[in-house]
Amino acid sequence: MIGTRAGTAALACTAAYGGLKLYWALGGDVGLRQVPLPPDAVQAALAREPAAVLGHWVSVGLAVLGIGAALFLARQPGKGPARWLLAGPIALLAALMIARGIVQPIGDVQRLASPTAATTARWDLLLWSPFFLLWGVCWAFAVSPWFRSARSPRRTGAASGRTPRSPAMTPAATPPSAPDSR
Repeated sequence: MIGTRAGTAALACTAAYGGLKLYWALGGDVGLRQVPLPPDAVQAALAREPAAVLGHWVSVGLAVLGIGAALFLARQPGKGPARWLLAGPIALLAALMIARGIVQPIGDVQRLASPTAATTARWDLLLWSPFFLLWGVCWAFAVSPWFRSARSPRRTGAASGRTPRSPAMTPAATPPSAPDSR
């Protein structure tokens, strides 16, 4: 069940991020000054330059795809090549998000000494990097059942949640009928 819970958490993180990007695409600016981007990119976003607005809309579209992927992951793991068409990119995305959540703070600590970048670095250390780390871990746990089912054979018993068949219930275990001696 951890994959389902993690998938729900990944869906929630994706919806929150997509909602924020939608807010910015529609003209909102709360939190836009604190994004961990170069000052020119922040100014372009605040000035609502077409490329910056397009970037927000692309992020909204990717969030919609991410929500669909999270809903799809809630199903039983698929078989064959279809499994890898979804699980492979999501696993890569999870690894990139985790790497972003771990590596970016190193640069943020270095930028804390700069008076022009210190505020953005603090926001990234306290909000964005932990968020991306959490989001990536959720995606990793959500997709992990899809990889486990590819490697392991079907299990029965307590590990799978199914009741194993008792030997008495199988056809091979029934003794042959004794001839009728009447």
